[in-house]
Amino acid sequence: MDKVINADLMRILDQYKGFGIGLHGVGTDRTKLATVEETLEAIMQNGLKLGAGYGSINGNVFSAGIVGKDNDEISRKLTDYAWGNGKQTNVIVAYPAVIENQYGEKLYLGFTESPHGYDQDTKCSMMDVACAELGYIPKEFILGYYIDSDNRYGRMNPGEEVTYDFEENPDFCKGSLVSDELFRKMGDALRYSKQLSTACAKAIDTSDVTEVAGIMEKEIRFAKLFNMPDTIEFMRRTFKDVSDRIMDKEREKGVEFTDNSEFRNQLFEDEAR
Repeated sequence: MDKVINADLMRILDQYKGFGIGLHGVGTDRTKLATVEETLEAIMQNGLKLGAGYGSINGNVFSAGIVGKDNDEISRKLTDYAWGNGKQTNVIVAYPAVIENQYGEKLYLGFTESPHGYDQDTKCSMMDVACAELGYIPKEFILGYYIDSDNRYGRMNPGEEVTYDFEENPDFCKGSLVSDELFRKMGDALRYSKQLSTACAKAIDTSDVTEVAGIMEKEIRFAKLFNMPDTIEFMRRTFKDVSDRIMDKEREKGVEFTDNSEFRNQLFEDEAR
């Protein structure tokens, strides 16, 4: 176990640009059948179980942001977030926007974000859809955990840092390449969203959203016909995240990319009404 401060945690996270980051607090009032330490190790070894009645990622994990895009907010939340009684003890959930297997096949997972805090909507992202189906967040997406062993949370003066005990998970994926077993598991869990997930991953590679728009148009027509607003909102979230990632990638290459496609305009015009 290493001794780190908040800035050290951000330096670790900085290696994983584009990863979605979330925090799961472990408190003494949640561990009636196990110690906090036993609970933390179980999460590292088996993944983070999504609680009964709280099947979404946002029902179990506090959304912090995307590395490289929301660093200031992530840094603040690392220090400010605490759950339950006892010492500040947080598991760091970290996952890439796209995963791939050894054959070069790819799946888009995106980023699970909710403006409403602990949202129980299990369709906030492809990652959320897959993990809600599995019932847990796989251990490969658990970066590790940190503990304020000196119990300084809430007792710091301005400008002071907390020194944490930090344990990194040896099974953390560390990149987009994952085991074939995990790739298959996530693909199976996506079920009806797998075709769209594959198209989104391709779009990020090629900067072409044509196929994504074609799939979404059909899904949205069906959702409107059967009054399924959650599905339409899921499409909006997914399309925006994919578009934003394409724009960021193109701008890094010095290309000013803006998606003014008819589909995007229609998608977000509907939202504004």
